[in-house]
Amino acid sequence: MTLLLIGGACILLAYLAWRWPDWAVAILVLTIPLYVLRVTIFDIPTTAWELAVATVFFVGATQLDTRRSWRQSASVLPRAFIVFALLFVAGGAIGLYVSEVPVVSLGILKGWILAPMLAAWLVYDRARWSQRTRELLLDTLLASGAIIALLSLTQLESGQRLAGIYDVPNSLALWLAHSRHLRWLVSLLAGERYLFCQSL
Repeated sequence: MTLLLIGGACILLAYLAWRWPDWAVAILVLTIPLYVLRVTIFDIPTTAWELAVATVFFVGATQLDTRRSWRQSASVLPRAFIVFALLFVAGGAIGLYVSEVPVVSLGILKGWILAPMLAAWLVYDRARWSQRTRELLLDTLLASGAIIALLSLTQLESGQRLAGIYDVPNSLALWLAHSRHLRWLVSLLAGERYLFCQSL
């Protein structure tokens, strides 16, 4: 049942990515916490968020305008950044090659390196083109943290530290803290100093 729901959501997301790519990428930012929702497809373990990232990326790859935008975005990336990114992926691939538990290592490579890097690329590409899109992406990042925080408040009566949708409280704290800090950082990097002041 879970797989059917995720499949239906990916179909809707694919349509959104085809018609309104900015909103599709905003949905990716909003749903980052869904990496805790694990599924298995053809004996390959994955997460709902990884499937969402793959959906938006592959739909974008089929569109001429999006591919042109990707080429333009790639052309302005610092060469050192590209080299470090490739070395990061290469390190993960080497780790997979020498690992004694390849299934686990593949999951780490896919979930901790490839999917986040693809998502970051999609965010970077869409955010380059308009201030409105940057504001949308920053606001959805903050909204994601707010939603998770509100959900965690349902556990107040338990008398224990709040964990929200996560298995341990530290994971909740890491997401809430970093979602706000990422918003500040991206605001500064994008030159939106007034957004940084508003978020203080």
